[in-house]
Amino acid sequence: MERSASLSFSIREAFYEAWWFRILILLGVVVLIIITRYITSYLLRKRQLELEKVVAERTAELALANENLIARNQELDQFGDSTSTIFQRP
Repeated sequence: MERSASLSFSIREAFYEAWWFRILILLGVVVLIIITRYITSYLLRKRQLELEKVVAERTAELALANENLIARNQELDQFGDSTSTIFQRP
C-alpha cells in the first residue's frame, strides 16, 4: 500500500482587495477633500481680509486727496473773487 502525503492550504486575498482597505481608502479621500476645502477656505478668507485692508487704506487716501482738492478749490475761488474785484475797480 502506498502512502501519499497531502497538504491543504488556502491563499488569502491581497490586502488591497479586502473590504476594510477599500473603506480606509474611501475615508482617506473624504478626509483629503475636507482638508483641501478647509485650507482653500482659510486662504480665501485671509486674502479677502488683506484686500479689505488695502481698500480701506486707498479709500482713506482718496478721502484725504478729495479734502485737499476741495480746500484748493475754495482757495482758487477766493483768489478768483479777490482778483475780479481788483480788476473791476477803475
